[in-house]
Amino acid sequence: MRRIAEFDGVRGLAAVAVVAYHIFMSRLPWGWAAVDVFFVLSGFLITGIVLEHGRSPGFLWAFYMRRGLRIWPIYYLLLLIMAVCWVDDAQAIPYYLTYTQRLPYYWGGEMPPWTAMGHTWTLAMEEQFYLIWPALVLLAGKRWTGPLALALAVGSILARLAGFHHMILAGRCDGFAFGGLLAALVADADVEHARQRVLAWACGAGAIAVGLIIALGCVGCLVDSNGPYGFRWHVTTATIASFSGVALVAVNTGHRSLVLLRTPFVVYLGSISYGLYLYQYPILMSSEALRKLLGVGPGPILWSTEVLLTAAAAVVSWHLIEKPILRLKDFVPYRSPHARMRGSRTATVEPIEPVAAQAM
Repeated sequence: MRRIAEFDGVRGLAAVAVVAYHIFMSRLPWGWAAVDVFFVLSGFLITGIVLEHGRSPGFLWAFYMRRGLRIWPIYYLLLLIMAVCWVDDAQAIPYYLTYTQRLPYYWGGEMPPWTAMGHTWTLAMEEQFYLIWPALVLLAGKRWTGPLALALAVGSILARLAGFHHMILAGRCDGFAFGGLLAALVADADVEHARQRVLAWACGAGAIAVGLIIALGCVGCLVDSNGPYGFRWHVTTATIASFSGVALVAVNTGHRSLVLLRTPFVVYLGSISYGLYLYQYPILMSSEALRKLLGVGPGPILWSTEVLLTAAAAVVSWHLIEKPILRLKDFVPYRSPHARMRGSRTATVEPIEPVAAQAM
């Protein structure tokens, strides 16, 4: 699968949007939708890897080792720090250790609170998706991956509209599934045919998203998620719009209109986006302590300090922890199918991952 450089920029801007949303929540009512962009990108990345390397020997071992190297180190480091410094209810820890946050929502139960780690429900959904999706793609094969992804997306939307919570995989996997659909579309050997198909899907999804936005505005809940239509339709709109936007970037890669997404600073934001997402919430939840330390009230000084601390934590994390650990991926490359031949020394290949590392 060819690399789509602009996706790093998309991830960087999405991470910034999440931070801004958590700071100015009342002023950015749709800021949460940035996580759906991450979900689409993640589904695209994972499905592309499986389609390209899924038949190689030892694929699942290499896949899960590489995902673990990307996701686990700073996640469990932060988990350890928060468990020592800030835990609301110790009963919550096992859920976070096993990426089963919000699991009780499936049967209408309550999740033990852990304020500083509340944002990691997105990571739990991704890890759960990684456990299930590669095997389904391998069983379906390249030909049926697209229809499978579309069916999963529609099923998730219907499940959410039927009452499933939007913070569990069953009620929010449509973003991942739409990303998988996009990966299946671009995997066509005929590049021009693939481009036309992606463009058609992107325009169709965009039209649906615009229609949903108009409908939400007509019933008076475009901004307010309360009422009979509520947040479920907001999430559906955000997911479809995210798919459309990501698909349009994919089909126009290299175009001058996307130059912002290729600028070094924005691409760098994409590199540190995982850290930006992971660290921002504990820092923002510590605003009361920061206010006392700085002797200021809510305002530009406090907000700037929170942003700078988040950025500093993400930069240090990327250069001192994440980047060195990612070099270990060299020891678990995806192997060529020819590696089945004993003694072959030319059997390992390193994929070009279209989105640099894990989304959220």
